[in-house]
Amino acid sequence: MTFTHFSKNGELLPIEQATVSVRDLHFQYGFGVYEAMRVRNSIVYFVDMHVDRLMESARLIELAHPYTKEQIIEFIKQVSEKNNLESSNIKMLLIGGKTAEESTLYIFPVLPLYPDRKLYKHGATA
Repeated sequence: MTFTHFSKNGELLPIEQATVSVRDLHFQYGFGVYEAMRVRNSIVYFVDMHVDRLMESARLIELAHPYTKEQIIEFIKQVSEKNNLESSNIKMLLIGGKTAEESTLYIFPVLPLYPDRKLYKHGATA
């Protein structure tokens, strides 16, 4: 499965332009939050709940950003449609900045990664 586009601050860009600078102090120290949601049969499941959780996580760590819930939902829709997603996951990654306007919101498709079915039947050692 090949993905062609992602969203950075609401702008759809070719996946080849997807970069995060390792010089970004907020990225280096993990000042960010993320959420991932499932896409199946071209339906993004529980979008409202995932965006609410992203927003609440950002609020709890005092990560200021300029995005509204409605904007983020629209960005998700654009990424899903542009990539013709039928079965995958979508990840939202919100990285803080010195100001709300300097924060960065990435939304991109990712391949689903699930535990081996044997683990469901036989369990795992912890």
